[in-house]
Amino acid sequence: MTNYRYNDTIVAIATPRGRGALSVVRLSGSESLSIGKRIFKGKGNLETAPGNSAHLGKIYYRDHLLDQVIVTVFRTPHSYTGEDMLEFSVHGGSFISGKLLEILCGEGARLAEPGEFTLRRFLNGKIDLLQAEAVNVIVEAPNQNALENAISHLEGELSQKISSIEQNLQNIQTELTASLDFPEEELNLKPENELKTELDKVCSILQKLVQSYETGRILSEGFSIVITGKPNVGKSSLFNRLLREDRVIVSPTPGTTRDIVDAHLIVNNLPIHLFDTAGIRRVQDSLELEGVQRSRNKFNQADLIILVLDLSQPLTDEDLRLYKEVNRYPVIVLLNKSDLGICRTTKELVTKWNVDHCQSSLIKDWDIEELHDLIGKHLEYGDIENSVILTSIRQKVLLQEALCSLNKACEMLTESTMDIAHFEIEAALVKIQHLQGKIIDPEILDNIFSKFCIGK
Repeated sequence: MTNYRYNDTIVAIATPRGRGALSVVRLSGSESLSIGKRIFKGKGNLETAPGNSAHLGKIYYRDHLLDQVIVTVFRTPHSYTGEDMLEFSVHGGSFISGKLLEILCGEGARLAEPGEFTLRRFLNGKIDLLQAEAVNVIVEAPNQNALENAISHLEGELSQKISSIEQNLQNIQTELTASLDFPEEELNLKPENELKTELDKVCSILQKLVQSYETGRILSEGFSIVITGKPNVGKSSLFNRLLREDRVIVSPTPGTTRDIVDAHLIVNNLPIHLFDTAGIRRVQDSLELEGVQRSRNKFNQADLIILVLDLSQPLTDEDLRLYKEVNRYPVIVLLNKSDLGICRTTKELVTKWNVDHCQSSLIKDWDIEELHDLIGKHLEYGDIENSVILTSIRQKVLLQEALCSLNKACEMLTESTMDIAHFEIEAALVKIQHLQGKIIDPEILDNIFSKFCIGK
């Protein structure tokens, strides 16, 4: 586990390395302002400067001018991390920002770990753990829908829903506690059937949240589409045509593609994670055999399979075996090489399969919109309008576990076993508090924030 220290001053480059107009170096911690005062030459004193103020000045390195910079001052608690912070805007380029990093470390700062600025924001109570997770989702959002969902999380929509669930469970728990502790008192408590009805409502909400994860996965990762078929039927040509670029090598030699190649794209406003796989055939070569096995392993992970067949030739036993293998999944058949002629028996047989199909000539000016429309027919989001959608497997697992406990609690209330119902609700509350970050597990924090980029 990363050895985070929370009382020192950290520094990192917050913009991508390389050439650019500007580069931002971020400094956070109790010594930020005093370190800034020592290295910055300009009007005024950074240590006494007001928060949310910007200052023009110079930084020197070994008595040589390093750069003219603008420093923005943020004071606790009104900063990203909740600590005193400085952000140095320097001219872009790895040398200048790298040297500034060296200077700041020489003055007592240390290099930040990945995600440590957002970790401190969480630990200082600026956001909860659900909002912290949303920060990284925003950075990596591959499309508008994913971005909008992540922003809603950062603004607290998911947090508020979880807090409401927590409050409802605590209210039910209070009723059960009073019944168990004061069984002889007349406290005007809710009857067990009413408590069970309230608990059923909470379970229904949790069930919808758990089910939303599949939509959240698609928003962040895209629908998984696997292109498969025998060698040399045009799989890589299709991959390139969908991407609108020559991403993979196309060759008449069978077995050219031996490993899985993937890319992200948008088709009919749907995020797609596209996989070009090795041709499926019986082989002896160990390297090609490994590629074939990897291709098959992708089938059960796919939201849609595109099976490419050679329309100019009769179907072979390998074609038929492969169709039977993929027909257990959502599948589209692409009949390629129509420019070389159309084999009537192949077309008639595929038509009898009663599967969505279209024919193409990938080396000619074929209108791919027909395939796009078939893809759109098979793939669709769940409800993303006015919905709270989970985005991480951590969120899903914790809510599943909470839901499992609450379902047991419902059973116990039906059987009037209130003490066990009380125990199960308590177990569910613990899971929810882990979800929010009210109960802190250092290893979980390390796993979440290590996925962030350095400087965020």
